[in-house]
Amino acid sequence: MKNLSLIITIILFSIFNLSAQTEVSGTISSNTTWTLAESPYHAVSNITVSENTILTIEPGVVIKFTNQFTSTLTVNGTLLAQGTATEPIVFTDARDDTYGGDSNNDGDAS
Repeated sequence: MKNLSLIITIILFSIFNLSAQTEVSGTISSNTTWTLAESPYHAVSNITVSENTILTIEPGVVIKFTNQFTSTLTVNGTLLAQGTATEPIVFTDARDDTYGGDSNNDGDAS
């Protein structure tokens, strides 16, 4: 019975300590919200927000770019992104473990 309790505890600890990670790329052609719950977002290639489309980014969201030459964010529509003093929105390199943890540090920002 002790082993079962230990296994359940380990599983629950693992589940609650997993960091969400969402890969994003391509064209955003319908209104979209990037949420804190799905952060960090990993831009694995170019992202374009189409005309007449809104990309909303919640406070506290981290966006990591895997390569400065092949992962960019181009906004032809509207970007609504307003962080706070305690929950800034961060755009950074995939190798930056200061924000968003170490969920993907194989990016090439050369």
